Amino acid sequence: MKRVSLKQPTTHFIDARYECQVADGTGGDGHFHYNFIVSPTLPDNISEIY
Repeated sequence: MKRVSLKQPTTHFIDARYECQVADGTGGDGHFHYNFIVSPTLPDNISEIY
């Protein structure tokens, strides 16, 4: 697996109540993994945010 640098926007929209940023990511060969920081914490039942 080769490491790739993040060149994409580092913020993502979930809902007006939440801030979401990419913490880090890695991947290669068409497979990527990203870790996100979401604040405040998402509810256990995420259907509540839609």
